[in-house]
Amino acid sequence: MIRRVLETRFGAANVYEAEDGRRAIAFLEGLKIDLVITAVELAHTSGLVLLDFIKHNNKFANMPVIIVSSHEDDRTRVDAIQHGAVRYLLKPFKADDLEMAVRTSWTDTVRRKAKRYSSLPPHTLTIALDGEEIPGEALDISGGGLAGRFAYTSLFSLYGHFHLHIRFEATKEFGAFDIGPVEAALLRVEGSVEEIGEDEPRCVCAFHFGPEAMDAGSRGRLELLMARFAAETPEFISDGDGGLAGETSGK
Repeated sequence: MIRRVLETRFGAANVYEAEDGRRAIAFLEGLKIDLVITAVELAHTSGLVLLDFIKHNNKFANMPVIIVSSHEDDRTRVDAIQHGAVRYLLKPFKADDLEMAVRTSWTDTVRRKAKRYSSLPPHTLTIALDGEEIPGEALDISGGGLAGRFAYTSLFSLYGHFHLHIRFEATKEFGAFDIGPVEAALLRVEGSVEEIGEDEPRCVCAFHFGPEAMDAGSRGRLELLMARFAAETPEFISDGDGGLAGETSGK
């Protein structure tokens, strides 16, 4: 059932089944894995040991892990969450329960401390998959990802990996500069009824930049952009500006 949900509801191209914890670690070390679903009790090791391996390895630190278990006691659930699981599914569960857990796991995982910024300066955004380029518009950006608006295409499958390129036009403060190509995973696709009903339907896509998504040059330019936005955006609203004080999350 888990395999069927991943393949039919998310379009997962490769689903690997590990017969024990040691095999799961071998998969992680040798393959490109986006999501782990594991039981607590595994042969040769435990799901919690597997969780520790993932969460203490910088290569996998942001990888979502879902625990499926028949243990109803709170201690097992708390242990799983403390070890880094993003969801704990109690058996028996339905396909819809698993789908919801998978959909929300990435959302929780990519909530970073890095601020997101909108009101971006003039730019062009292009994503590419299988040789096809899709132009769009970036709506907001952070150190860990961006959201953009695009013409809808059937190439948009959740957890698919795209090559993203964004070019900012020159301003008074900065010359033109590029960020990319960046390998980005598609985490969310949304469209309103009005947009879907258009002759050329459009959608909003959210992408996540993995830890090895870009080269040093692109990472440096992205950090420069984040520093620029941070300098232009106040961290606090003073009492004199309306009686509120609090950190802002972006422009």
